[in-house]
Amino acid sequence: MLEFLIAGFLTAAGLSCAIAPLIRRWAPALGLIDLPGLRKVHIQPTPRGGGIAIFLGFLIPTVAVVVACLMSGSKYLAGIDPVIEAIQQTPERLAQFLAIGIGACVLFFTGLADDRWNLP
Repeated sequence: MLEFLIAGFLTAAGLSCAIAPLIRRWAPALGLIDLPGLRKVHIQPTPRGGGIAIFLGFLIPTVAVVVACLMSGSKYLAGIDPVIEAIQQTPERLAQFLAIGIGACVLFFTGLADDRWNLP
């Protein structure tokens, strides 16, 4: 189980680091720029949207594991057996995983909207 967690963390961190420069480059086209102002500390336009890289860094490996599970015809893949067994033994665990996932999506889209439209 520990190997699975370490591999997942390193994959997510690596993807986030790889995606961040792309988001930084695309930020002006996406309207994700923080302009200098009276109450700002920066003196030049600063790209926003780093949360996109972090969100995608965790979303891509998660989707890849789910797709691999579905395509393999088996619910078991090396390393995630304990997770699946935990869900099967306590069905409310699936509801917890779904709640965490939905909460993460709500937070991501709220942060993205704030980056784009500077919400109060």
